[in-house]
Amino acid sequence: MSDQLDTGVVTLMFTDVEGSTDLTRRLGDEVARRTIQEHRRIVRAKLAQHDGREIDSIGDGFMITFSSPRRAVACAVAIHKALADHAREHPDEEVRVRIGLNVGEVLERGGHPFGAAVNATQRVAATAKGGQVFVSEPVRHLAGTIPEVIFRDRGRFQLKGFDERWRLYEVDWERPKEKPPPKRKPEPAARRRRRLLLAGVLAGATVLALAAFLILRGGTETLDRVAPNSVGIIDSDSGEIVGQVHVGRTPEDIAFGEGSLWVANLESGTISEIDPGSREEVATFNAGARPRGIAAGEGAVWVANGFDNELTIFDPAQDRVADRVALAGPKDVAVGFGAAWVVNVTDTTVVRIAPDTHDPERIAEGTALALGPNSVWIANGKTLRRFDPETRKPVGRPFTLRFPATQLAVDEEGVVWVTHQGDDAVSRLDPTGGASQIEGVGDGPTGIAVGGGSVWVASSLGRSLIRIGPGSRKVEQAIPLGSSPKGIVVAAGSVWVTTQAAG
Repeated sequence: MSDQLDTGVVTLMFTDVEGSTDLTRRLGDEVARRTIQEHRRIVRAKLAQHDGREIDSIGDGFMITFSSPRRAVACAVAIHKALADHAREHPDEEVRVRIGLNVGEVLERGGHPFGAAVNATQRVAATAKGGQVFVSEPVRHLAGTIPEVIFRDRGRFQLKGFDERWRLYEVDWERPKEKPPPKRKPEPAARRRRRLLLAGVLAGATVLALAAFLILRGGTETLDRVAPNSVGIIDSDSGEIVGQVHVGRTPEDIAFGEGSLWVANLESGTISEIDPGSREEVATFNAGARPRGIAAGEGAVWVANGFDNELTIFDPAQDRVADRVALAGPKDVAVGFGAAWVVNVTDTTVVRIAPDTHDPERIAEGTALALGPNSVWIANGKTLRRFDPETRKPVGRPFTLRFPATQLAVDEEGVVWVTHQGDDAVSRLDPTGGASQIEGVGDGPTGIAVGGGSVWVASSLGRSLIRIGPGSRKVEQAIPLGSSPKGIVVAAGSVWVTTQAAG
């Protein structure tokens, strides 16, 4: 009987402790062991209360089944609440658990379910971060309305091993606390009519004034800041903030290609696609864990997942991951000259990835790169070298910078611009005329891009975008953003900059 296969529809839950391998290093053997044991006790206690069935204990996580999606969601919320209560009483034993839920038909042998629904649940859980509960669309619909629970649409994700994109929802159990409006005495009818009439007149005047303003401004709205976890849109002529697009948590890099803007959201573990025409996020994809660098071209979006030591190659035509390439801590990516070029921070090398074979070819040691007219520029600390993209061999003598390079950009004339984050400076290197420095460039300059007649620098600690005149070689404008900028690209007539919460 143990080999007999049964089928049935169940709700599945996978849990996992975020950063469990780091617990021992942080807490020591004894505290880490006690913390994990307490976590298991809490999870099992909540399973018993919500009729969950423990199938397996997978490392520091669990595989669980429920007969009801509502019970599964309620159990997930109860687990997080209990863990939070325990952490408040024992701060040194805090753990952050990610939970994923899915519902589907499974095969069972000996009481152990398996099949596509099980695999999908694992992928849903892997998409979540510590402290989050992610559920598939079927769970969200079958669960219906649950008191004190809100389902927030987090977009569509490409789950590993599945061709179609999955719409996922995050479970939020913290209801907004609103104070009831103060009680007011009934207003006399005549006074109320006069007030409503006046309000209508004022509203009409406001609409007319706003319309006149937008006509004079050419229909462009301006903002005084860019919210964290967004992409700010900057007018390249005036330097004004003319819009923003909300994306995932901790957006790092941004690129333009294949008809869209692409954003690597580090903490969300996603990439966002932005339509440059509508200036809206049109899709969200799962393209490897913790993406940090991104580039688009040669029919693909190239995503550096440095913490997983791989480069994810995403096919935008099929909305799916086409391949993954094992590398040593990929960080920055550029596309051009018929290939993708990647900086690896673990072994400080630059490799070239052929679009047809995806085989990495080591080019040189390096910590930053940029593509320019007929050249690939690679910086290795304070050394900057030019390489021929066809032969992949160095051209001419190396140049010595005053400070270690952070990021590079190359203008149409072949001049290289280099940020130095630790020294609040930017270098300008003309291959025919030598190097010069522009100091006092914001606070913690990181990302850099050239376009729209200017050089644009992200002042990560200064929460501003710095504008440098290529001709004057001086800072001509500092644009306050209110958030910490990171990546920059100039495309579709605007400057696009990713922003994070200030540290």
